[in-house]
Amino acid sequence: MKSFSVSLHGNLIMDNHYYVDQFALNDSSKCIKSYSSPGAIANLVVGLSEVSHKIKINIDSAIGDDENGRYLKRWFSNFNKLNPCMIKDASLKLSEEKTSTATIISEVINKRRSSIVEWGACSQINKLEDFKSDWAHILYIDKLEKINVESIKSLSNSSIISVDLCSSNFDDITRERIISLLPYVDFVFSSKEEAMHLSEKDTYLEAAKYLGNLCKGYSVIHSPFNCVFYNRTNKHVMSVPVEKIIQSPASVNGAGDTFTASFICAYLSGKEVGESIMNAHKNTFKILSKRIENEKV
Repeated sequence: MKSFSVSLHGNLIMDNHYYVDQFALNDSSKCIKSYSSPGAIANLVVGLSEVSHKIKINIDSAIGDDENGRYLKRWFSNFNKLNPCMIKDASLKLSEEKTSTATIISEVINKRRSSIVEWGACSQINKLEDFKSDWAHILYIDKLEKINVESIKSLSNSSIISVDLCSSNFDDITRERIISLLPYVDFVFSSKEEAMHLSEKDTYLEAAKYLGNLCKGYSVIHSPFNCVFYNRTNKHVMSVPVEKIIQSPASVNGAGDTFTASFICAYLSGKEVGESIMNAHKNTFKILSKRIENEKV
């Protein structure tokens, strides 16, 4: 695999993880494990490094002048020591806003999770740095309320541009802003729920068609069981089943980011969209299985 460059823009969050066997409605749940780690962009960085060491990464985000922000800077510095030269440029702007944080509660038995997010510095980014990368991926475009069409157009014409989402509840203003950006985007990645809420369609297949017709390239809608993709030249929505599914009780935090990282690497190496999705499924299963074994949650 030849060397490629990927720039990651947008959300960088300090995640505080809590694991429970099952959620207890109207009651407390016993925490079986907890830890803190960088999320969002950091998940993509780890995912890319687990797939290929020939990816050069540029980072464009913002942190607060607080302990969480300082921790994130140390984390990237330590990552580069363990993975020399992978991070080419870590442009972490210092903001007057506090560093974004999330409290994530993962239900291990049913492989579900919920989170409470305090959006801060990274969500207030008002422009995108152009690293002239082979691929520019924008994380959580629905939470970057100051990013507009001009922001997207400021990126190099030679870059493949993709966006993803993190919410399945959009107000009309946010929905209109995201829809206005898609004609300038090559790939939109989302879960079934996110796609249906954004498109206001009743099924994820209709949502895939709607989003695929809007963007320059493909809508890629993923779930634990299959992934569908569509662009305007297709007559039908194409589906790629997940061959191996995590069966044991487990946390699947970061699964979507791992999928995206694996897809990007496969596509840049010359694979077609369907083959890239199959590759992403296999890598996600492999990487999550390894993490689960190491974490033993």
